[in-house]
Amino acid sequence: MTTETNPWLHAAQRRLGRYNRETLGERAYRLHCATLDLDVIEQYPVGKFRLDFFHKQWNCAVEIDGPLHETAYGQRKDRQRDAALHRAGIRHIVRLGYRATVQDPAGAVARVLEHLKARGVVIPSPEETTTPLAPTPLLHDS
Repeated sequence: MTTETNPWLHAAQRRLGRYNRETLGERAYRLHCATLDLDVIEQYPVGKFRLDFFHKQWNCAVEIDGPLHETAYGQRKDRQRDAALHRAGIRHIVRLGYRATVQDPAGAVARVLEHLKARGVVIPSPEETTTPLAPTPLLHDS
């Protein structure tokens, strides 16, 4: 019996902690955000849900979806979840495929930023977000 036909199995897996571990896709996304100096919150709670990632400055949820999300059941649950998140005030929801995120984390982050830009969100360039380093005083031997 699959989790598609047995929601109790899905709940049992959650209770056992199967969903509390960071996946490779989540790790890839988080690390690439760090290289770009993007602020991201992991496992952000919204009501009864936990978002994989949340970019607070843009009010943007990012979900890394595995194979379960490709089933009819998974897609129906995703639509219900997205509607609930919108009602809770989350403005942007971006769903990324697990495999694509693992294979190309830079592309995954770029898709999120493109989604936001297409909806009129201003994304500062990396040069604008990086604060210049203060000049280091020269050390002299005394």
